[in-house]
Amino acid sequence: MKKSSLIGHVIELYGLARGNESPPDSVVGEFFRERRYLGSHDRRFIAEAVYGIIRYELLLSRALERTFARVEGMKPESRGRASGADTVRGRSGQFLPILMFAAYVLICERADALQAVADFESTWNVTVPHIPMREFFSALRNSSTSADSAAAGEPRNLAELYSFPEWLVDVLAKCHGVEWTSRFLRASNEPAHVTVRVNTLMCSVEEVQEELGRSGINSSRTSLSPFGLTLERRTNLEALPLFKNGAFEVQDEGSQVAALLASPRSGERILEVCAGAGGKTLELMTLMPGGGEIVATDASAERLQILRRRVGRMQESRRDGSGTPGDEQRFFPASGGGNMCVTVLPPSHVEGEFNIVFVDAPCSGLGTVRRNPWLKNRVTEEEVDSLHALQSSILRDAARRVMKGGRLIYVTCTVTTRENEEVVDVFLSQEREFRLVPAAQVLQGYGLGSLADDGYLRLYPHLHGTDAFFGALFERSV
Repeated sequence: MKKSSLIGHVIELYGLARGNESPPDSVVGEFFRERRYLGSHDRRFIAEAVYGIIRYELLLSRALERTFARVEGMKPESRGRASGADTVRGRSGQFLPILMFAAYVLICERADALQAVADFESTWNVTVPHIPMREFFSALRNSSTSADSAAAGEPRNLAELYSFPEWLVDVLAKCHGVEWTSRFLRASNEPAHVTVRVNTLMCSVEEVQEELGRSGINSSRTSLSPFGLTLERRTNLEALPLFKNGAFEVQDEGSQVAALLASPRSGERILEVCAGAGGKTLELMTLMPGGGEIVATDASAERLQILRRRVGRMQESRRDGSGTPGDEQRFFPASGGGNMCVTVLPPSHVEGEFNIVFVDAPCSGLGTVRRNPWLKNRVTEEEVDSLHALQSSILRDAARRVMKGGRLIYVTCTVTTRENEEVVDVFLSQEREFRLVPAAQVLQGYGLGSLADDGYLRLYPHLHGTDAFFGALFERSV
C-alpha cells in the first residue's frame, strides 16, 4: 500500500481511538477486522504509529503549541481572532490527528522533514490546506531539540518528555529519585514483548518452545518465571492449535511471578478475589500438581464468563451437578494424584474459609503502561485515592475468609504508594491477627528472593523487563 494511503489509515484510526471510551486495543482490533485488505506489514505500521502517538500525546501536543507560537505564518492576521493553534483543534480541544501524526513522525521517529513532506503532501493538502506544510514541518522538526534539552534532569519536564501526568512523575521522583524515575518512564514507553506461560500440567516449557519453533515462532526462556517464554515477534497466537488446546496462555512475566507468592501445597483450598479473566487462576492450577481446590470470583459477570471459557480450554472437563445455577465447577485429574477442582462464581456465593486468599486487587494499572499507554492520560490523583479506599475494603473483607494459619496475598500492577504500601499499612493497623511475612521467604524457593529485598515483591519494566507489580504476603495467627 502507498505511504500516503497508510498515513490516511493512521489518521483515521487515531481519531477513532481517542474519541472512543473503549480501550484502543479493542478499537484497533475492530478497525482491522473491518479492513481485511490490509496486509500484516500494513497493519503493523498503522498500529505502531497509533500506539506511538498515544504514548507521546503530551510531548507532541506541547511541541505543536510551541510551533504555532513561533511560526509567524501560522498566526491569524488579526490579534482579535483565535490563535493559530486553536484553528486546528477538534471539538475535544485536541489537535487534529494529522498534526499529531506529523509531530510523532518528526519528533519521535526523527524523520527527515523533506521526506515527510513528500509522504504527507496529498493528505495534508486536503485536511489542512491553510497551513504552509514545508514551513510548518521545518519548525516542528526543530522544536524537538528544545524539548529534549528542557527535559533534562527536572521532574516537571520529565513529564513532558515521556508524556506522563505531572502528578505521577512528582510522586515517583519523591519516592525513588529523578534518575530512577526517568529510567522507569522511558522503559514504560517501550512496547512490551509478548510472553506466554506454559500449562505445565499438560506439557513442558521445552515442548511448547519446540512446537512454536516448528510453526516459525522463535522464543526464549523467561529470566524470572519458570513457566514462561518470550516471543521474538508478535503473531496471532489464538489461531495456533497449541493455544486452542490449552498448552499455554498469554501472560506477562511479572504476572506469572506475582502468582508464585501463593506457593500452594497440594490439597489446599484457594480463594482468588477479583480474579478478572483468570490469568493467575490458571497459573495457580499448575502450582498444585497434586490436586486441590480453587474458587475464583469477580464482580463482573462478563469477566467470569471469559474465565469459565479459559478454564474449560485447559483440559477436557465434566460439570458437577452440585453447583449453584450460573456457577460452574470443573474437575481435572492432577498429575500427582487426586483431583483439581476449579469453581467460578460471583463473590456473594463464596462460602467457608480457605488456606490461601489471593487478592488480585483492582488498581490504576499504571504498571502496565507498556501495554496500555492510554492509561497515562486517564488516571488521576483523585481516582488513585478512590482506589485506595476500595482496595482497603476488599483486602479487609478477603481477610475474613482466611483460616487460622492461612495466608493472604495482596497484589497490584501499579506503582503508587497510595495503592500499595499505604493499603498494607492501613490493613496491618486494623487487622492485628495478621502479620506481614517477607515475600522473599516464598520467592527464594524459585531463586527469586532478590525481588523482595524489603519484604515486598517489586517488579519494574526498567529493572526486570516486566510490567510493574507489587505484592505483599500476610499470615493469620489467630
